Amino acid sequence: MRGYYTFFERALRAFNDHSTVSKLLVISSVRLSSGLPFLNFFSYLFLFVLFDLVDGGGLLAFSDANAFQSYAEGDGKKKKVVVLGTGWAGVSFLKNLKSSSYDVHIVSPRNYFAFTPLLPSVTNGTVEGRSIVEPIRNIARKKPFGVGFKEAECYKIDPVQKKIYCRSTDQGNTLGGNEEFTMDYDVLIVAMGAKSNTFNTPGVEEHAHFLKEIEDAQNIRRSIIDCYERASLPSISEEERKRIMHFVVVGGGPSGVEYAAELHDFAHDDLSKLYPSIKDYLRITLLEAGDHILNM
Repeated sequence: MRGYYTFFERALRAFNDHSTVSKLLVISSVRLSSGLPFLNFFSYLFLFVLFDLVDGGGLLAFSDANAFQSYAEGDGKKKKVVVLGTGWAGVSFLKNLKSSSYDVHIVSPRNYFAFTPLLPSVTNGTVEGRSIVEPIRNIARKKPFGVGFKEAECYKIDPVQKKIYCRSTDQGNTLGGNEEFTMDYDVLIVAMGAKSNTFNTPGVEEHAHFLKEIEDAQNIRRSIIDCYERASLPSISEEERKRIMHFVVVGGGPSGVEYAAELHDFAHDDLSKLYPSIKDYLRITLLEAGDHILNM
């Protein structure tokens, strides 16, 4: 085995001395003999070493010793992988996981995956909310191995004991309250996404709408209709009617610009026919802190 390590030491030294070499792939197989009485056979250990010159050079090594896998795992128990979240990151991880060597469980308060780029279209009814969601259990069912799902939120992680603490999300309080439980894990994937940044602007949480979930798009749609209905009342003054029909979109990124365009089309193509007396009061304002819109 000393000669084996000497080979790789020389290869690594040659790579460092000759930086013009961009990539070098070394594939080697070494036959290992075990001195243990219950392993009276020879096994092959395959090693793939890739030298890649990226920002000064790096070393990536991968080894596969399937012959020893069952003995290394003891009783052959699968590692438990827990995924928190059913958004883009969590679902992408699940879809790309090909190995059946893991016991996979998903924990999320939402039992579906939403195609968020179409959320602006849900706000005006061009696309129905049910058309851009896929049940997470349906995604899990397509995997060649079993995947468990728990509709709950994780409120605490214990990295020392490798446990997560969860509670069910009975928001309507129709099932007798929330249930709490714990779950062990060997590997934890935190893919819960991020919360919309309000930049500590007063009043945003209380009075503004966000556009990150299916429920947000549906709430925006109902609020728009409510504004039109209220502005149509005969007792509303001119100034109040102008205020009600003024819609403000904060954020000049892809979502903000697309939603402003969707709102404009919705108002001029559909709502103007249903509310002809107030169509001229409509104003749409797009606010962006930067000097240009559609900044990524």
